[in-house]
Amino acid sequence: MSTQVTFIPGQLGSAYCLTTFQQLNLDIISQLEGYISGNASFINFGNDTPDPEDRDKAWIRTIGGIYDKTYVFSDGYWASPCPNPGPNGERRIWTGTTVELATYDGGSAGVVTDYTGPMWEVDTTFEGRSPMGTVSTLPGTSIAFTVGTTYGEYNHTLIEAETPKHTHTPTPAAMEGSGAGDISPDVISSFGSGPQVNTLTLSYFGGDVNGNTTAHNTIHPVISTYFIKRTARKYYTV
Repeated sequence: MSTQVTFIPGQLGSAYCLTTFQQLNLDIISQLEGYISGNASFINFGNDTPDPEDRDKAWIRTIGGIYDKTYVFSDGYWASPCPNPGPNGERRIWTGTTVELATYDGGSAGVVTDYTGPMWEVDTTFEGRSPMGTVSTLPGTSIAFTVGTTYGEYNHTLIEAETPKHTHTPTPAAMEGSGAGDISPDVISSFGSGPQVNTLTLSYFGGDVNGNTTAHNTIHPVISTYFIKRTARKYYTV
């Protein structure tokens, strides 16, 4: 679509003296004033923030001559929409600090609005947990493992059904209570003692001889990190 430009001729003045026709041509052009009719507009381009009178035009911003983003002036900010609007289902891994996270991806410290605050924040639902792919039913269980399902434990104490059957073979000295044995006196008395007893094999389940149990660690080797999610901020700003 073409844009009409109206030119208004200037005045060379009564004292003007013609030297050459080419110079006359240049002098006439230098006195012209041109106006664009209608609501025609141009584009701001470059590293520098446009002047207030140019806020009605888009700004193609460059940084050191390299394209950054295209901005428009809105609500007191030169703003460019984030191509990844949030909040949404995307999660990223972050290994920096939470202070550094505030300014990550064009964000800023402070309260989140459409134009201010962090672009990303920590997703606390992942604290102390490892992610696992979803499955219709978690293998070995009847659990429907959909998105957001939690499962597992940090440590575990074996119950009797989980303890493998095993045996202890005490020595006669242990049975008679004269050495550091692993069988209680009431068991010894029930079987008797003395040289006629050489060995005794007992089968039992779980814990030490006093019935004590200790929970064991179930966590595989991991490394701590942050999982982050998009905030409600909508625009990059300058």
